[in-house]
Amino acid sequence: MSEPSSELVHAYRMARDGSSRRGIIEVSRMSRLAPLLCNDQGTVRFELDFRLDSQSRPLMTGRVQATLELICQRCLEPMSLDLDLELRLGIVRSDEEAVALREDYEPLILSTDSVSLATVVEDELILGLPAAPNHPPGSCRPPAGSPSEEEASGVNRFSDLAGVAGKRKKASE
Repeated sequence: MSEPSSELVHAYRMARDGSSRRGIIEVSRMSRLAPLLCNDQGTVRFELDFRLDSQSRPLMTGRVQATLELICQRCLEPMSLDLDLELRLGIVRSDEEAVALREDYEPLILSTDSVSLATVVEDELILGLPAAPNHPPGSCRPPAGSPSEEEASGVNRFSDLAGVAGKRKKASE
């Protein structure tokens, strides 16, 4: 398998030819993804297939797989996240062309005929990350003094505000 970290391909030609690309990319080479992770160890596997749809529009479909290390937002400890992402991209040159895509395809708007496979793979991984990664329920405990411990003990920091809001409502009546 090749490592296409800087490989540019002619997307329209590849779609016309029905070409495919498979490869592995080191996570450490993904400069936009790496800062979002706990560490930049590991590899990303990808399989990308290019073809034309029934209206001769170029499409890119495939799969991106990786195990990434993130920080759990509950316990603030490292955690592994297995991603297995399916890509369904319509290759277009403008927003107007993007509107004509089938709704099960996301637009990949290209200003030139070439595209970096590594950039597409990195974009998909970034989009596939959870907003707040967490270990599975019951697998970790929040750090001492975190809000979730206070909530569990029945402390409600906003109970005083409820009383103030009630007084204001009565005063305005």
